[in-house]
Amino acid sequence: MLNADLFRDRRSQLAKVVLLMCGCYFALAFAGQAWKAKGLGETLQLEQAKLVSQEKTNRQLQARLDFLNGPGYEAYVENVARAQLGMAKPGDISLFVVPDPRAPGQDKAPLPPLEVGSTTGTVPEPVWRQWLAVFFPS
Repeated sequence: MLNADLFRDRRSQLAKVVLLMCGCYFALAFAGQAWKAKGLGETLQLEQAKLVSQEKTNRQLQARLDFLNGPGYEAYVENVARAQLGMAKPGDISLFVVPDPRAPGQDKAPLPPLEVGSTTGTVPEPVWRQWLAVFFPS
């Protein structure tokens, strides 16, 4: 009977050691998974911040695209062409204001004459022939 008690005592100690090792294993595994979950949570927050930034950029680009595809852009281009570049649409009447040289505060130099077209009825030479004449005079 003494051997049986000793065997039971060693068996219970072995069981306690196995249970302790299993408990340590599961505690370490849980801690490792918790550490990974924390890292994933931080990564998730960074990715969500990037997503918010990208969505803001997308909204700005979409607003610009809507403007460029809409009538506002055409009006903007027409306004710039007329106001800053001095352009006109076909059929528009353009007025050129010529200052009066006799008005006070104006310089006394006369304006050169405005050549609208040839009055002799001859057609000017094409530009390519003018360049040809510059490089190969006859």
